[in-house]
Amino acid sequence: MIWEQFAGIAGAVVFLLAAVRVPSLLAGVTPHHGWLLLVLVAAALGARLLTLFGLLPVLSWLRLSAPISGPFKLAIAWGGLRGAVTLVLALGIAENIALPLQVRHFVAILATGFVLVSLLLNGTTLRALIHRLGLNQLSPQERALQQQAIRLSTEEVEAMLGRVAETFDLPPAAAREVAQHYRRGIELGSVEFDFDSALSERDRLTIGLVTLATRERELIPEYGDGVISVANLDAMMRNTSHMIDAAREQGRIGYKRAARAILQYHLGYRIAFFLHKWLGLDRPLARALADRFELLICRQTVLDRLRRYNRSLLTPVFGARMTTVLDGVLEERFHSAGEGLAQMREQFGDYTVALERRLLMLFALRKGQRSLATMREEAVISKEAFNQIDQIMQHAWQANLVRPPLRAAPDRWARWHKPPQTETRAPEETMPEPPREQR
Repeated sequence: MIWEQFAGIAGAVVFLLAAVRVPSLLAGVTPHHGWLLLVLVAAALGARLLTLFGLLPVLSWLRLSAPISGPFKLAIAWGGLRGAVTLVLALGIAENIALPLQVRHFVAILATGFVLVSLLLNGTTLRALIHRLGLNQLSPQERALQQQAIRLSTEEVEAMLGRVAETFDLPPAAAREVAQHYRRGIELGSVEFDFDSALSERDRLTIGLVTLATRERELIPEYGDGVISVANLDAMMRNTSHMIDAAREQGRIGYKRAARAILQYHLGYRIAFFLHKWLGLDRPLARALADRFELLICRQTVLDRLRRYNRSLLTPVFGARMTTVLDGVLEERFHSAGEGLAQMREQFGDYTVALERRLLMLFALRKGQRSLATMREEAVISKEAFNQIDQIMQHAWQANLVRPPLRAAPDRWARWHKPPQTETRAPEETMPEPPREQR
């Protein structure tokens, strides 16, 4: 959010500076420049269309990109607005005294004119084009879900109004009248609505899987703040995006295939295991095992929350039978992550214990820091007392951020200060079998 605000401010500053320089940049414009600008605009539009209608289908056929419908491609091609970056480059060239004056003037005129055409022509007509292509219309599936959501929310609002009227000793008739007015205000025209007939079972399953994957993508960042590495968070976020696209294209099969991908033993893991087994190099395998542990433990935790979300919030929308099917998909993924953790405990028992204790210590320190900060805000403890404790906890946090070495003692992470390294038995030199979900 902060970086988005910085980007908006930076863009506004660029346009402000450009507005001051536009009169000088466009000085000496001739009809010849107008014809060149027309050629430039046509070439840019042609390049976009060639990419969208020529290259993108090839990428979709190779399963490297999700397919995009024709109307969306037209909207993307026409809506490719150019602004701050183009103006910055034009200003940079216009001020570069190493270039001939004629070249600087030529580039500045065409770049500034291209930005103005993009904003004044493409920008002002994009809404009309979207309306003309029908991209602002909801699909039948989206309309069905919209009606179902409105019906459920209306029932909750009516029940809430009844409780509020009873709490404040208001006339029940007034609550019913407000509820009826609220219902009439948000209804979108359909008085009678049959959700089961509006959506097929396949459509409801696809929408349910997309909803779960979207919710999973929202839950993953909650395990940041150093507890889970940034690389693992990014990998899980990308994986959920792939799950959303796969569920839309191939339904349950695509969703499960995309979900399995992140749990597979990748090439880097196999190389690290080879280096450990045959050359005695522990660090690459320790990094790979720590990454895999974080992926498995975070996925298992998120899936447990997803199952509760499915049973509590999606059951009224999709029905009990469909949420049972969705819960079965989540349960299978949950058990696959559990099997992966069990294999780690079996093959690398001491190291897995060290990773578990490190993770628990990080959660404990983060919870303790938040509790102390709350006490400080509520004046339970003084600022001096808080700062003294906070320094100790910050030192402990930094110490536990470092991942343990592969041959660390299992009780190392129960301590706040790093003791001398002790040797334990080496992990078994066997390659773990892939989880059941990957077979």
